Amino acid sequence: MQLALFLLQGARIAISRLGTGGDTTKRILGGGVVNRFETRLKPIAAFLDSAGSADRTPGAPKADSKWIGGGLARLIVRRAKLTESTMRLLVLGLVKDAERFTVNNQAATIVAPVTPPKPKAS
Repeated sequence: MQLALFLLQGARIAISRLGTGGDTTKRILGGGVVNRFETRLKPIAAFLDSAGSADRTPGAPKADSKWIGGGLARLIVRRAKLTESTMRLLVLGLVKDAERFTVNNQAATIVAPVTPPKPKAS
């Protein structure tokens, strides 16, 4: 129970630091937006999204409702005053919103607009 309380306290401190400007985007995203998205947020979302999916890819972690049956996970979600469904939806929504910031700009092609031909004078 103490571990759950410490984890939630740490999360609240981090959110407070971000919300009050006590931390900087540069420090948080110093490793790169794409890196943080691919190595932190996306794996958690993939784990939660695979829950109960019959078409889950082989070897993907199983995250069905038994996942929340673990004592620590259940306690953290309960202490955070969330339901498992709410927690899953919040994480998946955050991933969907954040993904647009991870587009590989180097792979993007800039296309110049086509200029229509000038009409011939008659």
